[in-house]
Amino acid sequence: MLKKIGVAAIAALALSLAVTASASAENDASGSLMISTGGEVGHFTFNPVGEKVSLYDAQPDRWGMLLELWYDGKLRRWCYNTKGASSYQKCNFNIPEGKDITFYLSEISWAWFNCKRKGCGKRKHMWAGQNRNGCQVAPKGWPCGYGGPTGTAPETFDFFGEA
Repeated sequence: MLKKIGVAAIAALALSLAVTASASAENDASGSLMISTGGEVGHFTFNPVGEKVSLYDAQPDRWGMLLELWYDGKLRRWCYNTKGASSYQKCNFNIPEGKDITFYLSEISWAWFNCKRKGCGKRKHMWAGQNRNGCQVAPKGWPCGYGGPTGTAPETFDFFGEA
């Protein structure tokens, strides 16, 4: 009898751990960078299963897209797309399990690849992230970027995920 109770307790514990593990692996993220004068600049989607990112550049201009992945209070990874308008870039990452990730999406120039100082190569005020965006700090009347929906159903703009 005691053996049956022990087996049942172990089975119940294993089942509860399996449910917890699958629930934490479901925290994907997505978001768009929108421009104050209208339209989408680009968007991203993050899939925590395999830690994959898809980054889309929507604008036919000289700027590319940059997605920064921050966790543990530091910039840890990035994905960039400089292929031009209407193009996707896929990036695969190796992120430690259970990390809470904050995403920031911005436009970049080719200068970003040769930067020697912080922020070099990023288009001023054309960025968005969790709870903040470039329009909050841009001078009045300047073009700026803010977080918006990805255009998928249901529309989401979550700049936070968990690996």
